[in-house]
Amino acid sequence: MAYSAPPHKPGYPKQATGHRKSQPARPVYTYNADVAKQTRGKQVQPIVYDYDRMIAQENQQKNSIDVPTFTNNAQPAAPAADSTPPAGAQAQRKNASAHNRPRPVSENVFEIPLREPQRPHAELYDQQARKKTGPERQQRREKTTAKEKKKPGGNKRPAAPGQARRRRVRRAIAAGVLAAVLLTAGIFISAVVLFKIKTVTIESTGEALMYENNQILAVFGHPVGENLFGFSTREAQKNIEQALPYLEQVRIKRRLPDEIILSASPAVESYAVASESAGWAVLSAYGKVLRVAEEPPQGVVRIDGAQAKEPQPGQPVSFTEADKLEAIQLIFDTAAKQGLGPIGQIDLSNMMEISVLYQDRIRIILGTVNDMQYKIEWAWRLVTPEQTENSLGAEERGTLDVSSRGNDGLGRARWRAGVL
Repeated sequence: MAYSAPPHKPGYPKQATGHRKSQPARPVYTYNADVAKQTRGKQVQPIVYDYDRMIAQENQQKNSIDVPTFTNNAQPAAPAADSTPPAGAQAQRKNASAHNRPRPVSENVFEIPLREPQRPHAELYDQQARKKTGPERQQRREKTTAKEKKKPGGNKRPAAPGQARRRRVRRAIAAGVLAAVLLTAGIFISAVVLFKIKTVTIESTGEALMYENNQILAVFGHPVGENLFGFSTREAQKNIEQALPYLEQVRIKRRLPDEIILSASPAVESYAVASESAGWAVLSAYGKVLRVAEEPPQGVVRIDGAQAKEPQPGQPVSFTEADKLEAIQLIFDTAAKQGLGPIGQIDLSNMMEISVLYQDRIRIILGTVNDMQYKIEWAWRLVTPEQTENSLGAEERGTLDVSSRGNDGLGRARWRAGVL
């Protein structure tokens, strides 16, 4: 019967009981700033130059005196008879005798030992030597002072910021005063001597004016010979427009050296509105009162439902109700841009149902002043033949209501034939 031993249990590194291999120690890095850093390579010592020591050595070498050596030509004394020098001593004595041989010169000779050749050195920089002192410095100062005196303002010191600003302010004030004096003198000279009126030209920008030139010149009030700049053009224009109502817009220009050009446009009777006191105020296209009449003239737009407040010829019209004047201006401006006309009458009796009379045959109801541009454009398409399928004919008479819109935002028109 065979005997078998039990298998050995495997041993793992953690369970091993034998000697374990030691691990290498990890390097420790320190970041201490106090530890000096080791430099690679050979340490280079700094070179320190001691200029004072070098100068002292140089002076010592210059002032030193070489002491000459005296050579004696006498023969050396003979040694004693009973003394026997050794072999080495004999060799030294032989060399000394050869060195001290008598020279051919009978007198004494001074021997000057040779020096080793010195290397050339760079010139030492003496900072104090470059400074000029004494008469040279005084001469240099005198030259600099003479140059500064030659320059304009050379001796002046730079001004402080506050002082420079005050100087600029004083100069600006002085310049302003001088400019005012010169301007006043120029105006006085031109008023007395130069620029006198010699010609007054009257021009019309439209049709013929209703006034004669003599009437206009009399209202102008600045005859020939007066100074060209001796009056205000704005005041002169206003005086002429008020005194001569049928001159709509007056412009006065100066043409150097001695001419006045006066241009004016004629005022045209365009509207008639009942006066608050009595009669009718006749207005121009720009709302200027031209005259006051008992009955409204023919060919003008009659404004019903409004009253002029104390109309004065030559003055702008003012209504007792200011909103009605604004409504009139809005209607006429919009109709002129659209080309809707002629309009013979405007009824402002009810501001909720404003109406106009077109060509004395169609009354157009506009309603309120809101959305006036769309209403007048819609009315123009309907009263102008062949603009739309529903446009009215050239001979149609009646009432056209364009004051409302539908739910879709489009205008709704209602036509009643034969009723004005």
